[in-house]
Amino acid sequence: MTRAERAAAARIETRRRHELATRLAAPHDGVVTYAMLHRAALTRGQVRSAIEGGLWHPAGKHTVSITSDAPTGRGLWWRALWESGASAVLDGVTSLFAWGLKNWNEELLDVTVAHNRRVRAIAGVRHHQVREVRDCFRTKSPHR
Repeated sequence: MTRAERAAAARIETRRRHELATRLAAPHDGVVTYAMLHRAALTRGQVRSAIEGGLWHPAGKHTVSITSDAPTGRGLWWRALWESGASAVLDGVTSLFAWGLKNWNEELLDVTVAHNRRVRAIAGVRHHQVREVRDCFRTKSPHR
């Protein structure tokens, strides 16, 4: 195989990986977790290569922005939840936005986590810790 053929094959493979990641990110407004990429059979090296090549952008310890430099819209909500941990749920005005609240502005995203969880500070996120994250908090998000 010539160098030109290897380069063409590499471009095709890079395009295939990016299309796969874009499909994974579509329901989450352009963001995915590293775990989602790994479950889709992308290796750590392939993910690192896409990030180092500027194709994808890290958006936190667990989150990668696939379709833009940084998460936007609902992608910010997903990033806030994934970076806050398994017990995290949207809360306050942020949860109202998820259910369709309009004509209201809020600078920070509200996320509630269990009180016994260690939570790293995340830019743009206000954490609330409660004794118990009850099932009533875990309502399925509306499909929009």
